[in-house]
Amino acid sequence: MILNSKIPHPFFKVQPFNFVPLSRTPWGGTRIAEVKKKYHPTQDIPALIGESWEFSTDASFPSYVQQNENTQSPLLTDYIEAHGPAILGESLYTTYGAHVPLLLKWLCAKDLLSVQLHPTNTDPRLKPGECGKPEAWLVLDAQQDSYVYLGFKEGLTPTEITQALLEDDPERCLYKYHPQKYDVIFVPPGLVHAIGPGVFVIEPQYVLPQKSGKTWRISDWKRTYLPNGTLSPQGTPRELHTADALGAIDWNLPQGKALVNQVVTQVSHAQAPQLPGNPFLMMPYLEAGTFIYNHLIPEQFSLISVWSGKVTLRDMTGDTPPITLLAGECGCVCAFVPQVEVILESYLGETPGACFFGFLD
Repeated sequence: MILNSKIPHPFFKVQPFNFVPLSRTPWGGTRIAEVKKKYHPTQDIPALIGESWEFSTDASFPSYVQQNENTQSPLLTDYIEAHGPAILGESLYTTYGAHVPLLLKWLCAKDLLSVQLHPTNTDPRLKPGECGKPEAWLVLDAQQDSYVYLGFKEGLTPTEITQALLEDDPERCLYKYHPQKYDVIFVPPGLVHAIGPGVFVIEPQYVLPQKSGKTWRISDWKRTYLPNGTLSPQGTPRELHTADALGAIDWNLPQGKALVNQVVTQVSHAQAPQLPGNPFLMMPYLEAGTFIYNHLIPEQFSLISVWSGKVTLRDMTGDTPPITLLAGECGCVCAFVPQVEVILESYLGETPGACFFGFLD
């Protein structure tokens, strides 16, 4: 399906109800559903959601461009195929075609995720159709006792760590970090990690075209599940990939607090945080007001995700009508638009919160 190839609207949003079934995310929590239901009360939204794929050209959970009620919503990949250079930018479109290398998810956990690792794109253990999946977490909410596991405790040797993981006793070697609201945590390839209960994040990921980003599970905490994702002693365990993961650990990463100092930072209003090696650029807006946004990468698309209040995007030239995004919605600012007026307002009793995302190829 090829759409009209004229220059598109300067910005567009995608349908906001692209949820992964709980059978695939049995650890799913309530926060995604709470936001989506509050701002979209007429929609049938499940009570527990582990992952919402907010902006995706992945064939497994693709996004659709939001249109008016009388127009069929096109598949995002079709829309980009028709307007590619104008949307993504000439350079990215030349490299990736109709694929968006920046996959944006919301993730919420009521239980521990598996202990896992993402390989590099060149790892020889990857199968055809697989790639690495570096990612980052922008923490939107974390309970007082919430935690994530990041790498390993200080002072442990690779032999001691490997032994603990082979014995399925990851807590013996993993370093526990208590995230704060608006932490940015970069998860590079080769870093062993797990998100803990009560953590709600936006998760940008880098995925290659026609590839599936690979996650290798090292431990799932000895849990067993029924086919619908329900935890049960009568269930079966999820598949582990311990040998592959052990071979892909980046032993050059620091341990404990030294690792946290390298991969964790706090965001503040209208300030783009910097982390070494992190390809995901972010510009958060955390208060009401009117601001001018310039692309984080000139002449390259930006994504915006809204988690509270409402945001209006206005073309500085005044040639096209603005669009409004409510909490739970994600939009794209096309590459051909150099500047956008961003109007953030409180809505339904909530202070606005939103973040723009860019991608360093």
